[in-house]
Amino acid sequence: MPICMVGCVDAFPPGNKSPFMGTAREVYTRLLWQRGQGYTLWEREPSHGEVHTGEVDYIFLGGFVRTFNATLPEDHLSQQHFGVPADYEPPTYPEGLVHRRPHALAPGPLCSNSVSVTQ
Repeated sequence: MPICMVGCVDAFPPGNKSPFMGTAREVYTRLLWQRGQGYTLWEREPSHGEVHTGEVDYIFLGGFVRTFNATLPEDHLSQQHFGVPADYEPPTYPEGLVHRRPHALAPGPLCSNSVSVTQ
């Protein structure tokens, strides 16, 4: 699709809209997507907190809307808002696919010896 900012009256085949038609948000999103540069998120932070592995979300008005988490059981607290699909069963993984890292950093604060942690 030809891209030009000035004098594009005949640059687009009949029936095709100029990529510059629409709101600034729509134009920017469409041009970014057409060039394989991803999809614009105007609200980068999900309204439901952090994004976790296994989440099934959709994008609405430039932000994530969480539907459910495919790795959690049906009765998990985070599944309560929208529920889960009919006949839903969370995946099970063979032991060979589960990787344990004995030397991984433990959860919690990480700081120098000279720094004390208070809670």
